[in-house]
Amino acid sequence: LTFTNNAFYGNAYGLYIDSGNANATVRFNEAYNNSNTGLWLRSSGALVSDNEAYGNATGIFVGDGSSEATRPLVENNITRDNTTGLWLGGWALARANESFGNSGTGIYSDGGVTIIRDNVSRNNATGFGNNAGGLFEGNQAYA
Repeated sequence: LTFTNNAFYGNAYGLYIDSGNANATVRFNEAYNNSNTGLWLRSSGALVSDNEAYGNATGIFVGDGSSEATRPLVENNITRDNTTGLWLGGWALARANESFGNSGTGIYSDGGVTIIRDNVSRNNATGFGNNAGGLFEGNQAYA
């Protein structure tokens, strides 16, 4: 399952991929002005990269994966001007993402085994948020 070079806008969810769609690839897309989430994926082994999400309640949500081998990879995305920029659950690995201008949290972890590495969260109400553990390293948060 691959989505590349699309625009998703004006819906409740711009793109919604539920579990059962392992190894989804979502790259080079734009998701904006969706009332809930721009890009929503619960896909083991997913690759979510080089997307831009703005004007949504949540810019990008990625969760799922049940082990290191099925960890979703979320990298090189821009989330801006949402309520929550990037929301991660399950085994997701987020690296080299940029989140800014969000009215809530820039990058939020809701999974005890998430890895949040080398991301920039700037000019958000809260830089990074965490509900259930995980690993945060090499990140930057500033106004």
